[in-house]
Amino acid sequence: MDAFGILFVLVAVGLPLGVTVGFVVLAVRHGMKRGALDARNRALLASGVPAEARVIRMGPPPGVQFGNKSEMNLVLVVEVHPGRQPGYRDAASPFLAEVFAVIPRYAMSSVRPGGTLAVRFDPTNPMNVAIDLGAMGYT
Repeated sequence: MDAFGILFVLVAVGLPLGVTVGFVVLAVRHGMKRGALDARNRALLASGVPAEARVIRMGPPPGVQFGNKSEMNLVLVVEVHPGRQPGYRDAASPFLAEVFAVIPRYAMSSVRPGGTLAVRFDPTNPMNVAIDLGAMGYT
């Protein structure tokens, strides 16, 4: 086999293999991030301070998207209005937070710029915010 034949075999086998391995690595990384995000959100929904938030801006997260067509991965910038919640030291002060969320398509009509969402936040680190779909009537 000449040099061209060897090069052809390397490209024909190596390129698809490399692309496949790349996608597998990205899928695993995404799954790990998604798992950590889900665990953090479950903890916030169980023990976070309830509040209302107004959606300031929304869009897709940076990077590669994986998932199915029944949900949307979004990054939301929200203005959280904690009101007078027990256990939160700055009850009167609204604050901005960035939320990475996976929203079911059936709930997307409630998630729009200018819209109001039910959220829960960590009183020790208010930048940790989770959307409370259950409080909005979604399960």
